[in-house]
Amino acid sequence: MKTSGIVVLDDAYEIVGEYGRKTAPNTGNRVGDAFLKWLLQNIGNSSRVERVRLELHLERGYAEFPDDSGLLDFDPADRKFVAVAAKHSKRPPILQAADSKWMVWSKKLAEHDVTIEFLCPSDLGSFLKRKQAR
Repeated sequence: MKTSGIVVLDDAYEIVGEYGRKTAPNTGNRVGDAFLKWLLQNIGNSSRVERVRLELHLERGYAEFPDDSGLLDFDPADRKFVAVAAKHSKRPPILQAADSKWMVWSKKLAEHDVTIEFLCPSDLGSFLKRKQAR
């Protein structure tokens, strides 16, 4: 992403806020910390970061989030990522590195032309199996 990708965000920067709650871009040394630092450094560069306007919706969180009864239990905090991908004209994939629950939702989201690319699928799959066994 850092060398050739384009990140798509919501124009209210809710995604940036979500990343900020889970990372430490100025002091951390994890991959997520480095990504957020890069994102903040490039946020005004339209060749690296694009923004879309989302419309709030009382039930779904965002009007752009699929109206599908099979997604009623989808994490409200993660709906912004789906809404951004669904709203953007090129339907960019959502890159997922660490949250195994996206594996559960990926097929249903694909029915709405929202794709998830798992960066470490075998690790996430193993984690999900352990989580579901509890």
